[in-house]
Formats: sequence, C-alpha cells, structure tokens
Amino acid sequence: MIGSWWDELSQRERLMLGVLGVVLTVFVLFFLVIMPLQTANQNAKNSFDARNEQSVAFQQALNRYQLASAGGFDAGPAPDADTFRADLTPLAGDYELSVSRLQPTGQGGLLVTFEDALPENLFAFLIDVREIPGGQVMSASISSRGESTVSAQIAFRGADQS
Repeated sequence: MIGSWWDELSQRERLMLGVLGVVLTVFVLFFLVIMPLQTANQNAKNSFDARNEQSVAFQQALNRYQLASAGGFDAGPAPDADTFRADLTPLAGDYELSVSRLQPTGQGGLLVTFEDALPENLFAFLIDVREIPGGQVMSASISSRGESTVSAQIAFRGADQS
C-alpha cells in the first residue's frame, strides 16, 4: 500500500518528503535527546560546584577550629546544664542557628541538635561556644541536608566530666 503510494509520487514530492523526514529526525533528536542531556550535564556541574564550595567552606572552618583548639584552651569548670543551656541558646541565635533539640546526657553533658544550618555559621558558632564555661565539644555529627545546609548533633562536656 505504502509502496504503491510512494511510486505514484513525483520526484519533487519524494525529495520534499525526504527533507521533511530528515528535519523531523533532527528535531526529535535535538529536543528529546540532546537538550535533556545538556540540561542534566549542566545540573550535575552546578551541583558539583555547590558541593565543592561547601567542601572548601567546611575545610576552612575546620582549619580555623583546629587552630583555635591548638592554643590549649582550657574550658574551665563546666557549669550545670541549665546555666550552659541559658548561655548557649542566645549565642546560637547570634549565628542564625535554630536549636532543634537540647537533651541532657547521663554524664551531665548536653546534646544539641541543629537542623538546616549554614556550615560557615555552625563552625563559627563552634569556635565561639568555647568561650562559654562548659562549651567544650566532646563529639559532633554533621551531615549535609541540601545544597547549602547541614544538620548537626553536638555533644558538649558535662559538669562531672573534665
């Protein structure tokens, strides 16, 4: 059926249909294959660049924190958890950090949870929290939450830990 129809077409009509087929093929390839691949590639590059910048910010903050720690800072006697909690919350607010949870630990320490924090604000906070009596970090767990934010659980020294 199609063969007889094709045979009935003039040379000029066959040429126009052939050109139309080539144009349609190029159109479909470009918009359904090439453009989505280019978009995915650009998104991957942007994501990589954002993660790379975040990594650099983490490394710089870590270096600052290690330099501050190298000074042999003595945290002094740890206060009770209520006093430390009262000092800690406004300091976190100064760094635009929202304290999600404050949980006393069995050793008189305090476990603080931050959600959706900017890494540079979190590390600057960790440097300055050392000025508060009892502000010695015992452990920290920090994980990426998105393009530019992290969540963190930080355990601070307790009153009966030295």
